[in-house]
Amino acid sequence: MDLLVQEDMAAICNKRGISKETARTHVKSLLRKTGASSQKKLLALLTRLAMLSPQQDSSLK
Repeated sequence: MDLLVQEDMAAICNKRGISKETARTHVKSLLRKTGASSQKKLLALLTRLAMLSPQQDSSLK
């Protein structure tokens, strides 16, 4: 969800204690699993899903 609030990838990695390469691996996995062809399209999909969700899961923040 950090990407949805437009945090910088380096800041997200620092906050989560992961390397940039690990973050890239996670993003690539999400792209593959969702069929999104770009990060921009993935974020658009996640934004739509977040708006449909009636409750916020604090573990995703």
